[in-house]
Amino acid sequence: MPISVLATKCRYCGEPVGRPRDEARKLTVDDLGGSSSSSYAPSGEVLDAIEAFRQEELTVIAQKEGPPRKWYHFLKRRSQPQGPRTVIESLDSLEERKIDIAPFSTSSKRRSSMVRRESGWGGRLFRAAFIVIALAVLCVAGVFAKSWIEDYLARRNTKTVLTIKNPAIEILNGNGPALDALKAAVETLSKSDTPDNRRVLDRAREQVRKEVHALLDSVPWTPAMLDQASGLVSQALSVDPASAALKDLKQEVNQELILYKMTIVRLDAGARQVVLRIANSSQQAEDIMYSEGGKVKGRLEVKRVTQDGVTLEDPLRKSAGGFPRRFKLSIDGTISMQ
Repeated sequence: MPISVLATKCRYCGEPVGRPRDEARKLTVDDLGGSSSSSYAPSGEVLDAIEAFRQEELTVIAQKEGPPRKWYHFLKRRSQPQGPRTVIESLDSLEERKIDIAPFSTSSKRRSSMVRRESGWGGRLFRAAFIVIALAVLCVAGVFAKSWIEDYLARRNTKTVLTIKNPAIEILNGNGPALDALKAAVETLSKSDTPDNRRVLDRAREQVRKEVHALLDSVPWTPAMLDQASGLVSQALSVDPASAALKDLKQEVNQELILYKMTIVRLDAGARQVVLRIANSSQQAEDIMYSEGGKVKGRLEVKRVTQDGVTLEDPLRKSAGGFPRRFKLSIDGTISMQ
């Protein structure tokens, strides 16, 4: 039954009525102006699956590569929808011949991740190799530097030694005067301090000692030989004052002078006693009484006391027959051999 298009309720039965509706129309691609052979419109489920897969891949890559970087935020912003767009506008490139979306996206992401991972390991290996090479170069340079410094210090500390002919050798080999050999040895050593010249100087000192002892032990012996020995050792010390051997030799000669330069103070032939004035090491004289059989300074034995002198015997010095040296000390201080 026809009613007015503006009516809201049937005037006969009172049933509410709505606006008149046309039958649902189904539009095709051709109706919309497209081509059914070249356009493709995926369903909403396909789009949701693609978006879910993309988000999952981005999450996996972010977990492997660490904190998100600026490019990730930029990509995320680019991936967010920018205003209302239709499905056809946003997927106008999804044609049937370009439908290989998922394999392309996954492979490209995986390749970029592998490239970044490989580039990271390559950088680390390069830095490690550079450090090893630098350490090796430093070690080699340190060895060469140490060797150069040691050589430099050795050259700086090494004294230039001049080889000079030592005339003392000829004097000693020719049995020349010991004092001349000593002077030549000391002079040569002052110019060229070498072990050989030091040995030559020791030979000269030993030769001086032998000459002094030869004078002290001379047979026949006279008091003048004691004076010669004393003069020789004094001159040797003036030439070589640092020699310990010559200093000891000087002390020995001084003891001989003390014993052989004593004088008689008083004689008592009846009591067989004699008073002798003897100088000590400090050059201070002292008067000591001795009887026959006594020993002067523990060495010279008093053999006989007479009116004109005293006879003494020296066991350290020998006579021609190998017996102890015997001599007489007179009142006037002269010495005569017995």
